[in-house]
Amino acid sequence: MGWKFIIAPHKYNAYMCRGDCSLSHAHVARAGHTKVAKTGIITRQEATGNQGMCCHPAECVSFLLISLLPIHRIMFDTVNE
Repeated sequence: MGWKFIIAPHKYNAYMCRGDCSLSHAHVARAGHTKVAKTGIITRQEATGNQGMCCHPAECVSFLLISLLPIHRIMFDTVNE
């Protein structure tokens, strides 16, 4: 992203969640834009046996963000969500 002030983490994966990832869940069925995504996921799931999305996480895990402040000081902050 080009954010030079962030020291760590070097990358962030927003797809790490714990929740109901069922493709038949009502939350997924209601959203119109997910119909296209569901088709691709079902095809990939049939090919690999892996399910590739988490539609609504039941829990988020905090992580440590280390950044450089404009006054050349390092800040440690826990990001909860």
